[in-house]
Amino acid sequence: MRRALELTVSQVNSGNGAEKADAKFMAICNFYRQEHLPSLEYSTRYTNAYLLDDYIEAHFGHMPIRDVKPLEIDRWLKSLKLAATTKSSRSIPLV
Repeated sequence: MRRALELTVSQVNSGNGAEKADAKFMAICNFYRQEHLPSLEYSTRYTNAYLLDDYIEAHFGHMPIRDVKPLEIDRWLKSLKLAATTKSSRSIPLV
């Protein structure tokens, strides 16, 4: 997942693949659900699906990938009323 996102970011930064950056962030979430989520243990799969459903997709799903900026993600994470351990980079997928 990170490799795919890094490739897209790299292409956008270099001026290539701008049309791919018009895709919505939801496309990344769907890819994650199909390709990565099934390989996780049940409890991790359940937690990640819940975080995707209730937090990540609700906030970022409608946004074009190119508009999802690190500062926006950081502010969003700080605004969440969740435990710090839940907000850590290991707990929330894609962030």
